Amino acid sequence: LPARARGGRLAVSLVCQSNGAHICRYLLKYGDVALEEAENGVRRPPEGIAVEQVVLVGTANGGSLRILRQLNRTRRYVPAAGRAFHPEVFFTYESLYQELPTYRSDLFVDEGGAALSVDVWDVADWERYGWSIFAPEVAERTARRPDLFGDRARKREFLPRALDRGRRLQALLERDVDVGRTRYHSIQNRSLRTPDRAVLRPVAARDGPTAWETLVTGDRALARLPIAAAVAASGDGHAPAASQEWLSPSEAAAMASAPVLVEGRHFEMITRTATLDRLVEICSAQDGGGS
Repeated sequence: LPARARGGRLAVSLVCQSNGAHICRYLLKYGDVALEEAENGVRRPPEGIAVEQVVLVGTANGGSLRILRQLNRTRRYVPAAGRAFHPEVFFTYESLYQELPTYRSDLFVDEGGAALSVDVWDVADWERYGWSIFAPEVAERTARRPDLFGDRARKREFLPRALDRGRRLQALLERDVDVGRTRYHSIQNRSLRTPDRAVLRPVAARDGPTAWETLVTGDRALARLPIAAAVAASGDGHAPAASQEWLSPSEAAAMASAPVLVEGRHFEMITRTATLDRLVEICSAQDGGGS
């Protein structure tokens, strides 16, 4: 948003969409320091600027189970004609692990709704339930290209590091750090059925141990199960309302107003007229009523 001078510094507002909120919130709390420094209490706010406002648009502050789904599935960003991204490709994207869900710990249930002791941050559970690169068909495919994806030992070396750094980043964002005079705004959608918990069910295999299927809201196989409604929550299709509101106490206290609710899926909200109108209002308030 347009900037102006304040006390010799450039006053700016940050508009953060989706997981861009992780970057903006970390910048405001810690500046450009590394994870290890931030964990030891080091803060280095950006020089020369004052962040007056942070606008969160469709943000999964507490993570999303759809990230696990994405790590498990092939995806085309352009339907039909677009290039297919396979799980082994997503496996290498460290930023995805930063958005695994932390807003609740009881993420997994069986077909009857009973809670399962499964940890999305535990490498052993990734192997046990065949997530991402550990799915049999993916493991078979990547075994043919160790030059690209490494052998099993290298995969087991990479994953705990990626999970560890993702969880540590989330812990730092949840830490109650003073955000000063910065005011927060939130633009959300709570009208869509959104994954809140995942169903794990065994799938009989011809040879070898029993395989597992991980189902979340949006999967056709889950829609046919009686448990389907119980594992969904209101949200924007990607982040449940609880995740959108998952902020530290100091950030929650810095909210300038109640969230503005806008219709549209997670990645569409930023384009909605209601969102743009709200950004104009925030911009005008920063400018003292100017255009």
